[in-house]
Amino acid sequence: MCIMVYHLGKSLPYYQRLSLRPENSANTHELSIPVLFMTAACTLDMKQQLSNLTGLNFDPHNRNIFWPNADGMMNISVMTKVIYSTRPLHSFQSMIRPLLLKDSQKSFVFYANSKALIDRCSVNFSNWLDTQPFHSDYLKLIGPMKKEEKFHITKLLCAHKKEIPARTEGYDPSTYTFNPQSLFATSGAANTGIDNPQVHGVFRVETPPSVVDCLQEKGRVGRRKEAAPSIDFYIITISLESVIILLQRIYSSTTHKGKYQSNLFDDLKTILTTIVIPKGCINLRLARLASNPYSHHDIPPMHCGTACSYCIGDYKKSFRLS
Repeated sequence: MCIMVYHLGKSLPYYQRLSLRPENSANTHELSIPVLFMTAACTLDMKQQLSNLTGLNFDPHNRNIFWPNADGMMNISVMTKVIYSTRPLHSFQSMIRPLLLKDSQKSFVFYANSKALIDRCSVNFSNWLDTQPFHSDYLKLIGPMKKEEKFHITKLLCAHKKEIPARTEGYDPSTYTFNPQSLFATSGAANTGIDNPQVHGVFRVETPPSVVDCLQEKGRVGRRKEAAPSIDFYIITISLESVIILLQRIYSSTTHKGKYQSNLFDDLKTILTTIVIPKGCINLRLARLASNPYSHHDIPPMHCGTACSYCIGDYKKSFRLS
């Protein structure tokens, strides 16, 4: 049995119905069928949740866990930047406009935590596109959509794009083909499945809920050999308002109280200490948080040097630090 885990929280009802513990057996290692769990990113908490839900014990001696060490998790082919902004859509438009002017094939992803923000920003972005001298379209992918709709939207974004000439006076819109270069998506709805090598940038608005979200979103960028931090980016925009909204969501939730709620708070605390008040290379910190905790032969990776806000020093400018 192969089980692919994309978002453990959303998969809870399924795992609660899945019984892998042998009947009348105290030995949880004895199964009638082999089971393989596959996940794009993992943490110790996710491993423990899988153990609790399935009744399986994962070998801490690393004999049945294939999990890269920090060096293997290090991704320095994409620039990781953190900026403070209360106008994230404006920042996104300013960043991608010169890129859309030059290239009709590059794609970009705009992530947010809530459907309401995606709805509002996508409408404003559509109006903005109508005023630009280039031809480009956008897609929207949110959690409530059906699985078939999500697959179709992902396929449209990943489809090969033709070269499209710039708009000129008196142009006929009917002569232009649909050219989706931007995807507006809620966190978790499109964290995986986007394997388009033409995605050159991911713009994350609002504070990400967890390190896993950051890793999966960043993983949408630079999926080609020539990827480099000078042309590929993962931008995280944060504000005090977005942190407060996340805290409200955690503490006002009427479901999954107790340990689950505590885990959500711990995730938020970890991500804030990683991106808001970093003590070193952000890429290195993310790699260590996502690396195999059981590896005792880990070669400590070096800081990225030129591929994150901390190493290039511009995070001080964003937060006006001396």
